[in-house]
Amino acid sequence: MREDAKLLQELLEGNLGRTRNFLKKLRPAEVGHLIETSLPQQRNLVWQLVQKEKRGEVLLFVGEDVRQQLIETMDMDQLSAAFADLDDDDLADLLQELPDRILEEYLAGLETVDRNRLESLLSYPEDSAGGLMNPEIISVRPDTSVDVVKRLLRRKEPLDHLEFVYVTNSKSRLLGALPVTRLINAEGEANAGDLIDRAPATLEVTATAREVTRKFEDLGRVEIAVIDAGKILLGRITFDDVFDLIREQGEQQRVSFAGGDSGELDIYAGVRSSFLSRGMWLGINLATAFLAAAVIGLFEHTIQQVVALAVLMPVVASMGGIAGTQTLTIMVRGYAKGQISRHNIVWLLWRELRLGLINGIIWALVVGLIASFWYKDFAIGMVIAAAMIINLCLAGLIGVFLPAGLRAIKIDPAVSGGVILTTFTDVCGFITFLGLATLLFV
Repeated sequence: MREDAKLLQELLEGNLGRTRNFLKKLRPAEVGHLIETSLPQQRNLVWQLVQKEKRGEVLLFVGEDVRQQLIETMDMDQLSAAFADLDDDDLADLLQELPDRILEEYLAGLETVDRNRLESLLSYPEDSAGGLMNPEIISVRPDTSVDVVKRLLRRKEPLDHLEFVYVTNSKSRLLGALPVTRLINAEGEANAGDLIDRAPATLEVTATAREVTRKFEDLGRVEIAVIDAGKILLGRITFDDVFDLIREQGEQQRVSFAGGDSGELDIYAGVRSSFLSRGMWLGINLATAFLAAAVIGLFEHTIQQVVALAVLMPVVASMGGIAGTQTLTIMVRGYAKGQISRHNIVWLLWRELRLGLINGIIWALVVGLIASFWYKDFAIGMVIAAAMIINLCLAGLIGVFLPAGLRAIKIDPAVSGGVILTTFTDVCGFITFLGLATLLFV
């Protein structure tokens, strides 16, 4: 792709006709990558050279912020042409990002059947099984013969990643799934109902995105049926939808842990938008820094009497921050994979407390001895050793409690957990270290 980007740059500087031909040869994902790696002033030029019927697929392979920029350059006719050949689930994903006015105008121009189908998909939350599913499925009655099913498959337009033909009753209630591989080898006179798996993998339409990804990871399926509470077959989710979902979640978490806004995924985003997304976290961090400074100020008299405390304070806070971050990372990953519940949270608390105690004792001995020899004062070594043991134990407990508490109030711990945890460990470390020093030296 690096060579393609270089070639595209050369073409843009020369013959636009050659550039258009070059873009025709690329797959939508490759075009999306080129657009994302182009400078802002070049993106619109590249976008105008992309084939109109190819634009819808290209939009699926760029980040949300870049996608918004491209859509803003298109009128309704261009949007309709770009969306014409998209699968319903992909189209619904794009439509959810359109401004309400444009969305209403687009839906108003559709046939009634198409509009009703899309409005049904749009009624589900974007991060649910209903929002991810494709309603385009192949279903038959149980008394349908294998020959008829095969003829049906040959007549219908091929569906992506088709693994099953679903068998339903007259009310569309799912009875089972017939694997396509079994169908191919079956005798023509056999009935579909006699060959089905009667307990197929399913997802309820209200399942969250995390539940969807976990189910695919556990089962290793190409597709899973989506049903409602009454087992009515509504659609299917395929692995490519889940792959896109996992990629987006990973990108958002990486940006969030770095202290940026989860929407700031465009490396060429403008200064204003980047400033707004990052500035909030810098402000929050500044507020927490003042809180830690206020705690230190409470012990100003102690620090003036024992100057060594000012030098050693960051050691205690830093060790607590690292230990807490390790626990927090494990807990966030555990929640994402569905491995943590109220049944095992007590065991995790006890485990992290013991880890904090063991690590605290070991590193307290190391730091205590270094501080004692450095300042030729055994008392200072004892104070920092005791403070480190306490802070590492507290850091482990905070790392367990924090994500659980944030989830309880509907806040993603992957986004805000790091800032809050650092504040806790800094404040606890300063209070413990300076408090013990005050008791001993003042």
